[in-house]
Amino acid sequence: MTRFMKRLKLSAAALTILLFCAFNIHSLSAQQFETNTGGRFLENGYSVDNARSFDNLALTIGGTHSFGATTSFNPPNVYVTLTKPTGDVAQGLVYNFESWDEDYSIVDALDGETFIFTTGVRNFATGSFDIVVVRSDLSGNVQWATYLGTFGTDGGTSVIVTKEGFIAVAGYVERTGLGGRDGFLALLEPDGTVIWSFAYGGRFDDEFWSVRESTLRETQGTLYVVGSSSSNNSFLTDDLWLVNVDIATGGVNFSNTYGDITANSEGYALLQQQDPFQGSVINLVGESYGFGAVNNDIYVVRTDAFGNAIWQTLFDVGAAFDRPGWDIGWDVEESIRYGVGDIVVVGQTNNPVFPRGAAVALEISGFGNLLAGSQAYGGADYDGWRSIDRTEDAALGYYFAGVNYNQTIGGGDQYIARANGLLQTGFDAAGNPCPQEIRAKEINGDDFVEFNPEIVDVRQQEGEIPETEEIFEYEIICQSTSPFIDQAPDLERDEARERLEKAAQAQQLDQSLLLAPNPVRSGQTLTLDYFVADDTRLEITIKDALGRSVFTQHEQAGSGVGSLNVDTQGWAAGAYSVVINDGEGIKTVKVIVAD
Repeated sequence: MTRFMKRLKLSAAALTILLFCAFNIHSLSAQQFETNTGGRFLENGYSVDNARSFDNLALTIGGTHSFGATTSFNPPNVYVTLTKPTGDVAQGLVYNFESWDEDYSIVDALDGETFIFTTGVRNFATGSFDIVVVRSDLSGNVQWATYLGTFGTDGGTSVIVTKEGFIAVAGYVERTGLGGRDGFLALLEPDGTVIWSFAYGGRFDDEFWSVRESTLRETQGTLYVVGSSSSNNSFLTDDLWLVNVDIATGGVNFSNTYGDITANSEGYALLQQQDPFQGSVINLVGESYGFGAVNNDIYVVRTDAFGNAIWQTLFDVGAAFDRPGWDIGWDVEESIRYGVGDIVVVGQTNNPVFPRGAAVALEISGFGNLLAGSQAYGGADYDGWRSIDRTEDAALGYYFAGVNYNQTIGGGDQYIARANGLLQTGFDAAGNPCPQEIRAKEINGDDFVEFNPEIVDVRQQEGEIPETEEIFEYEIICQSTSPFIDQAPDLERDEARERLEKAAQAQQLDQSLLLAPNPVRSGQTLTLDYFVADDTRLEITIKDALGRSVFTQHEQAGSGVGSLNVDTQGWAAGAYSVVINDGEGIKTVKVIVAD
């Protein structure tokens, strides 16, 4: 594989920034908000990162047609906003790259000074679109920019910083003269020097959309990459594609595909977890036209650490109205209110009730069941979430990023929100209906395919960054409507208890715990279903966020599943910890109490 990198020596004028002086933000809480940012033409948000080293700012990246050197008819410039946890937009930055308007990713560099982003941009030294990886400070000053690519059209879709401080970037490159794309993966030094870079794929189109360093004990020292591949089946349709590679060398450890080979399935995001019942798992999220779907549905696959499918499910949001629509899952995070092993999937839906499209968030259990559906973020016009990241400050919640066409003065705006653990941003639903049920269809089957890193024609080149202008205009345009949260029907109690016991026994757990409902409204009865392997005396304690005990009881439990009802009358809203102690081990589960 040809290795290459050109660090760019930048003049002081090489990049300037766009400062936004004010934004109008609707907020009912200092920790919940929705806001639009943009101008006369189109802006969007493709990636959001909770920047821990920047006091938990929301770093959001997308494209802008309104600001900088471009026009509405040209490729967009790169658009980065920094939003405080209160909803105040601290800064807006425009980098005058002509970017490839479908691929952006941003991450905190974890040094308290810089962040890193990737996208596909026009390289003015050659005229083609290449992957660029950029390290910048909060004022928009670029420390370095590394160009990666072929003679074709290439894009960077995902970037991370590893625990050792290296930079991993994923995307795709076009095979000149052969047609089609390959998935692309590279590892860089903190200063932008390329350690290794490879293309992965087969004869037809293959792409990577998200990369993550392994946090699972079985695969330490590796990277997981998710995307799509059409090189693995005779129908030439796309399959959702998961690859695991060695960080040190880029060599493939395994490569699996999932989906109905007669129809397209795409993978856009992944999340690793230590599920209390299933152990080390990977959640893959995207879309699929297969398995009998009327239109494409949100596609969720859970695998073990080695890519073996545990379950696969389709979610059809439009089916709630008996009129299937077009649904897509773009990103995934761990659920706050339902606990470890459960997930939140964000994306968008187009259906007869929301013909222009609505942003959606689904909470899904570790067994693939829908726990809650939330939709109609935004308003009557087109909206969609592209990215989600859990907040890490005292007020647990999520940052969302996407696009919003409501209350704008032109095209769509970059759409940024912060929600609490219940996925609420604190706004009235403005009459938008919410589905009472979202159809889920369980499916089976997966395939293994051998993909090896391959050499492609990669250019070592001198990249250029165009000069920019400094702009001080801004728009006050945030009047977006809000989500409407609806609780989907809980699992039948007997089924949930049966799953609890079977899963605990399969994992050889000494104890386990299931809470319902979660969240629970203050004054409701909270039911604790617990599993213990042997006869034992249990101490069950519930503590509030300040560590104060609000409930303690000792139970003489026999082996198997038992139940305990708890009165929550007078409990304040917030997060509580339920601790079960059998004298040899402790199990803790979070429960959310709502007003």
